[in-house]
Amino acid sequence: MVDNYFVHMTNALKRAKAVDAEARAKAEKAYGRLKAGESWEKVAADCSEDRLLNPDNEKFSEEWLTVTKEAYGIKPLAEVLPSLKKGEFTRPLDTRDGLVIFRLIDFGFEGTYRLARILFRMSSPVSIPETREEARNAVNSIPRSASYP
Repeated sequence: MVDNYFVHMTNALKRAKAVDAEARAKAEKAYGRLKAGESWEKVAADCSEDRLLNPDNEKFSEEWLTVTKEAYGIKPLAEVLPSLKKGEFTRPLDTRDGLVIFRLIDFGFEGTYRLARILFRMSSPVSIPETREEARNAVNSIPRSASYP
């Protein structure tokens, strides 16, 4: 069972890397379209994957969130926010939600920033146990009625 678990997790890691590589390629292509002058609305409609997570999220390309200078804990966004002008957008940034291009819609009250976003889904993190003992413990923690994660 441990050997099968390692095979399963190795395959899952390969799939995750492929998903992430595809997301990065899509994000760079969308960023290129924006830099070339294509409208935010057109690129967002074609590319944003927010609607795939929840149909209500589709509007996040129009307005996502108003954040403070801490940028909702998204460090790469917090670093670039002070340099953005109204209507400008970021390069694709890694966030806990996925890969995101943010656009500054406007400045809000008391030093806040109103943002829109274009989301590209990334894979869930996959980690492979380093030792057979760790793998054995992982296998033993799986309920017998379940399959591998």
